[in-house]
This record gives sequence, structure tokens and C-alpha cells, in this order.
Amino acid sequence: MRKDGHTARGKSQCRTVSAKKYYHNKTRARTHGAEVTVLLFSDKHDFLLVQVPTPSLFCYKWLDCAILILTHTHTHTHTHTHTHIPTMLLQAFVSVLALPGSLALPLFDQKPLLLAPYARPNVTLIDAQKFELWLAQQTHHAFESVLDNVGHQGSNNGLPVGVVIASPSKTAPDYYYQWTRDAAITMDSVVRRFYDQASQGILNDTLSNIIMGYIETQGMLQHVSNPSGYFDWNRRVVSGLGEPKFETDGSAFTGHWGRPQNDGPALRIKTISHYIQTQVEWNETASLDDYVYIYKSMILPDVEYILQYWDQPTFDLWEELEGYHLFTSQVQFNALINVVELARHYSDRETESRCTFTAGSIRQFIKTHFEAGSRLNAQFEPRSFGRSGLDSSIFLAALDSVRWESSIAAGTSLKPYDDLLIATIMPYVHSFDYPINHQRLAEFEESFQDENPGYVAVGVGRYAEDVYDGVGTSHGNPWFICTATIAETIFFIAHHLAQQSSDFVLEINSLTKEFYGTFVSSDRIARDSEEYQHLLDRLVDLGDSFLDVIREHQANNGDMSEQFNRYDGFMQGAEKLTWSYGSFWSAVRARQEVIKGTSGRK
Repeated sequence: MRKDGHTARGKSQCRTVSAKKYYHNKTRARTHGAEVTVLLFSDKHDFLLVQVPTPSLFCYKWLDCAILILTHTHTHTHTHTHTHIPTMLLQAFVSVLALPGSLALPLFDQKPLLLAPYARPNVTLIDAQKFELWLAQQTHHAFESVLDNVGHQGSNNGLPVGVVIASPSKTAPDYYYQWTRDAAITMDSVVRRFYDQASQGILNDTLSNIIMGYIETQGMLQHVSNPSGYFDWNRRVVSGLGEPKFETDGSAFTGHWGRPQNDGPALRIKTISHYIQTQVEWNETASLDDYVYIYKSMILPDVEYILQYWDQPTFDLWEELEGYHLFTSQVQFNALINVVELARHYSDRETESRCTFTAGSIRQFIKTHFEAGSRLNAQFEPRSFGRSGLDSSIFLAALDSVRWESSIAAGTSLKPYDDLLIATIMPYVHSFDYPINHQRLAEFEESFQDENPGYVAVGVGRYAEDVYDGVGTSHGNPWFICTATIAETIFFIAHHLAQQSSDFVLEINSLTKEFYGTFVSSDRIARDSEEYQHLLDRLVDLGDSFLDVIREHQANNGDMSEQFNRYDGFMQGAEKLTWSYGSFWSAVRARQEVIKGTSGRK
């Protein structure tokens, strides 16, 4: 990502027209498919410029790659000029675009009209139409690839029903296990897909069966004795729930590993409760009472584990450091808040009270240990580990708070749009001085020269000090998970801003100035201003630019490994990583949500 002073809406590709110079009456309106049309009127100049975003299938009825001039003879040209158009045809054009008639009519007959694409900044290395096509194809491939790594009826991967592997890779590295964390995060994506379809009146039995298979398998794993401990619910012994991974046949993994990992039970709670909530909300025949067994036999033991061990040292989600970690604490907090609602329904006042009290303690722990200074830290006292504290897990923690149903997190939960989180984005991204990133920036300079918008996304990894190369230790690399996570974070910032009321004013302060200042120069931006819309558009562009990094380095068939090499950009590490696919799918889902709430794109 770079900044070279360009903060305007994007350099106009319409060489013959300068909107700033010639136009003083600018109006924005929504067209079909959430397109934006900018109408620029002039009292002194005898033509009307209609700009539409580039590209979309709808626009390409009118645009032939660069521009289609509408005239009574339907003249095509690739130069930006203007011509006369009869009022009747203009009226038809306005009607097709679903523009309010008062914006464009009445117009004098023979009023010249120029139809041109507005200049979306060059934030991807392929044109916008190809990018959208790739995005649609890759999103489908990513979700199908998630399911390919899950055992279910009809699958041919040889996995038992309900087993979620991290990767099919069995050697260099061996990821052919079922991690509690990876499985929960993966299945939460499946649950969200199930929710999306259910909200449209489609109860997908195939996805429901896959999710139930996962739940049943996890219920069995909870009872498997392992090196972390064992399970005895009568005595409230739940130490075994901190075990990070199991063999695919359901037996314990007994090799040396970083134990315990206390994020697993919390993530499992959220995934299971999300599925229950979806069924109750959208399935007319379902009720919470149908799931009381799952609540008592699976959710409550995981809750007990959090209540007993939340303040104990644990290995982090990267399985490297033993200590206290923002991600672990945040997902534990989120899980307990989620359980409070279930406990109320089941009149389980003891669990409700314990969860409420402990959630408050965890939130205070987070504020005291990780929210120090001008940004967030991934670890408590990161310097004791030789770390800066800048870590992708910070953003994963924030996303865990909001991405369910794309709703805004309640209460005091960490959010992607919190000032401290926003203040962490730029230092984190800038910490990855990979050679492959310099090559990407140079390619933008060469391809677009003075049309470069001033910000270009680059590949990011877990943390700058990383030495894990996917097999052994040498140099850390960019990860698909981490790059998609930053994209999703930015999309959620845009989504939050887009949901504000018309009287909202964005106050940019010392914490958020570095990030927002990449796109705008004002410190106070009104929701109904053009600059605010410009900011929303540019945030989506930046998220797209991070997704474009993934496009550059994935396989031609859409497969994603764990990492891509910092020097040559080729994939390495575990192949077909389930979490890589899930992270990409989640990022695109967030993108779709923000586009629904803005007038910036199709």
C-alpha cells in the first residue's frame, strides 16, 4: 500500500471533459443493480455528461469496453466525445436507468449527451469487469473447496462424516488432522451460507446435514481423553477440551504439540449456537426446545471450560506462543455473550449469571492487557516474545465479533471499526516489507503510471517477525488467510459507515487519521456529503485490491495453499488449506453486504 498524494475520486479517463472545471451542479442517483449515475449539468455549456461505474453487465449494454455514445443512429466509438440526442431517446434512456425524471428532464431537444464510465481507480491488475468475473468464479470455488475438506454423505474424500481437515496435505507439512479451531471457523462459514439461503426461503438440507454431522463428531471428540486432559461432566472435569487437534478417525493425537489452546471451545460454541439460531429463525417447524440436548451436552461443557480456564496461559492460534492473547480472550468473551441468550431461554439462571460475570471480567482483562497506547497488541507484553504485537490475529478477533449475519456487535465487544483497531491497520500492513510487494507496486507504476490512485494493497502475513515457511523455519511469507482478513476488515469498516443515518458526521482523530487520510483530507465528513460517498467507494476499492493480491497468487484452477512465497509469489505450505478458502469466502460475503448498503457498485 502506498500513498502519493492522490486523494480525488480517481483520475478521470474522460480526457475531453473536466468535471471540476466545467460543472457546478452534480447530482447522484441510484440505478438498476445499485449502480451509481452521476449527472453533471451546466448552465453555460451545452451538453450533459452521464457517468456510470465501470463495469457491469448492465452497463455493457451501453458501454463497449470504454464508451458507447447514445445517438439516434447508435454510433459506437472508443473516444470520449459528445453528440446530440433527441429528447425522446434521452427520455427512454433515463427511464431504463430508473433515474428520477426531475434530475434529467425536461431537457431541450437536441441536448448533447455524453455517456462515459466514471474512472474507478486502478486498484486491481486486471480490469474491473474481469475482476468481477473472477470474483464470482472464485467465490463459488472457495466454498466448494471448503466442503471438499469435510466428510459428509456424498463426498469422495474418504473422511468420516463430520470430520473437517485443515488440509489434505499429509507430508511436508502434515495437516491431515481435525483442529477444533479450524473446524469451528470453517463450519461457521457453512452455517452463514445456510443462513443466507434460509433468509431467502431456502432451507438447504444438504448443508444442514453437513453441519449436523460436524456437531455430532465434535460431541464425540469432547469425550476423548488426550494429552491435555479428560472429560468427566459429573465432576465438572473438562480439561481435555483444550486439546487443539485430533486424528481423522476420532482418536487422540499424542505427539508433541503446543497445549492447551483455549480458543477452540469458544469458537465451537459460536458455530453451534449460530446454527441453532438460524434454524429457529427461519425454519417454521424448529424451536429452541428442539436443541436443548445439544445445549446441555455440548455447549455447557465448553462454557465450563471457558469459565475455568479463561485467565490461564494458553498457546495462541498460531500454536507458537504460550501466554495471554487478544484473539483467545476476545472469542471467549463473544462466546459467553452468545450463551447468555440461550441460557435465558432455557431458564438456566446459573449459567446466565456466571457467563455475564465472567464476560465482564474478560472484557476488562482485554482493555488492561491488549488496548495499550495508540493501537492494539496481539499478545500481553509482546516484546517479551521478541514481537511488535502487530499480528493478523488482531483483525481475526475483531471479525469474530461482527461477521455473524453481518450485524453489528453489541456492547463492549471489539469491533473492526473501533478507533484502536483502525489505528492498527496501517502499521500492520506496512510491517510486511516483502520483495513480492515491491514487485506489485512496481507493476502498478509501470501499468498505470500517473493514473495510479495512490493506494495499492499488498500481501500480508501473520506477523512481520514470522519465520515459519510452511514446512520449516526460514522466512515467513504472506498468507491467504491474512490477506483476506484485512480485506474483510476494510469491507466491514465501509459497511459500518454506510449504515449511519443521514445526520451522522465522521470525526477523524489522531488514531484514525493515518488510515482515513489515505482517501480523504477533511477531519469531519458529513454522511450526506460527496466526500463521504467517495470514502465508501475507496474503502471498497482497497478491499478489492487485497482480494486482487489473492487472485495474483492462487493457482490457475482457484486452489489456495497456506502461503505464497515472499520472493517469487508461488504458493507453498499446506495445499488446499480449508481456512484459506473460508477466509476468502467470508471476505467476499462482507463485500457483498457493504455493496448492498452503498451506491458504489453493482
